[in-house]
Amino acid sequence: MERFNKYLDALERLRPFRRLGQVRKSVGSVIECRGLSTSIGELCEIELNGGERVRAEVVGFHDRDAMLMPLDETTGVEPGNLVAVSDAPLSIGVGRNLLG
Repeated sequence: MERFNKYLDALERLRPFRRLGQVRKSVGSVIECRGLSTSIGELCEIELNGGERVRAEVVGFHDRDAMLMPLDETTGVEPGNLVAVSDAPLSIGVGRNLLG
């Protein structure tokens, strides 16, 4: 089974079914996304034209649009950018150094 490990690892990295939407507009610090099947609290990634990604959290809905709150700098976000629901939850690393 060990000889198949590299193939199993590659399969785990694949995302054959991605939930995708598109940026519709941005008003203030909220980004509206059309066509995204998601729920409140899910983490998304906005794919910019230059290949960079902006992380955002789903914070609400307006009609059929998801309202996203960006977690990164939003320079370069524009209508039509693809938005993908992330497989990874938002998390923060903690350790003993944080104890007071």
